[in-house]
Amino acid sequence: MILYINACARSISRTKRLADAVKEAALGKIDDTVEEIRLFDIDFPKTDESFLNKRDDLIAKGKFDDEGFALARQFAKADLIIIAAPFWDLSFPAVLKQYIEHINVTGITFEYTEDGIPKGLCRAKTLVYVSTAGGNFVPKEYGFNYVKTLAQSFYGIGDVRYIEAAGLDIYGADAERTVSLAIKEAADVWDEKTDSDKKGQNINKDFEECLNNKGDKTVLWEEVESKHLISDEWIDFRSTAFKLPDGSVFEPFYNYSRRNYVVIVATDTNGDYLIVRQYRPGIRSITNEFPAGGIERTDGKEYGPNDEWAEEALDAAKRELMEETGYESDDWRSITVIPSAASISANYAYLFEAKNCRKVGGQNLDDTEHLNVYKISKSELEQLIAERKFEQAVHVMAYLMAER
Repeated sequence: MILYINACARSISRTKRLADAVKEAALGKIDDTVEEIRLFDIDFPKTDESFLNKRDDLIAKGKFDDEGFALARQFAKADLIIIAAPFWDLSFPAVLKQYIEHINVTGITFEYTEDGIPKGLCRAKTLVYVSTAGGNFVPKEYGFNYVKTLAQSFYGIGDVRYIEAAGLDIYGADAERTVSLAIKEAADVWDEKTDSDKKGQNINKDFEECLNNKGDKTVLWEEVESKHLISDEWIDFRSTAFKLPDGSVFEPFYNYSRRNYVVIVATDTNGDYLIVRQYRPGIRSITNEFPAGGIERTDGKEYGPNDEWAEEALDAAKRELMEETGYESDDWRSITVIPSAASISANYAYLFEAKNCRKVGGQNLDDTEHLNVYKISKSELEQLIAERKFEQAVHVMAYLMAER
């Protein structure tokens, strides 16, 4: 079932037109049935003390079939969710917030783990948030990102998409063309999803080779000899000879091992990002970046694999966040593990996301660490990236992957 949540006040609405196109594109590809809710037609009860007490009592008694939970049950059983919400006052119409307050029901749309972390109970894998705006200043912190965080952190809906048509009321703007392009984008998104779901049919052979390491013998280098030029507790710097796929030998090829490290995309309870500014001697400059640091070892070395001598990457991330910022979090997610500089280095970066961070103490920095901590919004972070003032490549990648 496709659940279409209509938060549009006007009967002739550009947001609704765009959302209708998303719905039509999904019909037959995602599901064949649609249940539409017009939020402005619902007389929501006031969320006061008596309402909350009644709801808490019903939850405590396990009476989830009560009529007061009908919207929550409907939301939880949907296979796809489409929200049509125009951009109002930096967010969305208040009626959508009323709706959210009525579907956030412990035991129906989510539950808590023993550690107090929300766990989603909803069937849907995808939520599409559709919006239009008259101007081009459309920050997403208080509208889409709020819904996205709820969907991913509470409802268990990992695929949250945003379709927008903005700048519609600017003088001279071709609003019809802008909306039409957004409608085409919506249809193309479903086509891509449908194609990717047809596993075993029309398999892309290039993708299969990349995925299963086929054809590697034609490009593989063979190590002939390595000389350790510098090998101390800090670095293992080598000169290596490699036999290339055509049989020739290339030397010297300089490469090194340094310790693995963690990068933390950290946000506080308001959704602001925690960043640090510190001097980086490699580029002789002060950089803006996320909290990060090395995975400590107990064998006296500053490099090596993640073996029995190395602390767990998540433990390192928690420690580094606390040491550099004084913040801690109970809401952690592993993003990915990637080579730091695959051409010349054998170390790896472990990327983590930490949400709802709260300040519990001061900094506890190493002898060579001198850094300041700042809190910035999502739009401010993206401006720093666009203006090349947030330059660490792995940190930018961590942010982009956390946003997926």
